[in-house]
Amino acid sequence: MKKCTLILAITVCCCTNLAIAGEKIFVAESYANQVGVIDAAALSAAVQEINVGLTPRDVKLSADGKTLYVANYVSNDLTEIDPLTLAVRRTINLSCMPSALAISPDGQKLFGILQSP
Repeated sequence: MKKCTLILAITVCCCTNLAIAGEKIFVAESYANQVGVIDAAALSAAVQEINVGLTPRDVKLSADGKTLYVANYVSNDLTEIDPLTLAVRRTINLSCMPSALAISPDGQKLFGILQSP
């Protein structure tokens, strides 16, 4: 069995998921309606927050590492973020509440679990 070592433990307001892009760790902070950005090299607490929709539940990085997707459960939308500049590119309205995301192995499709309100 392969052993893993925990190298960073931080406390955030209801963290539900995270994604890693280079030296940045992105954390969905559900109660704060933000994505926290952690400097992986410094292993410190969130160094920046990005405002997103209501109750972000999941974050996924695209296969090419150029887009971070955030599933915002209560606001029924999806936020696209540039992981290099940390700018919100756009918000896409959805018909139901997104709770989980997955990217196809070839990186061409984004899948989501949508729940009825």
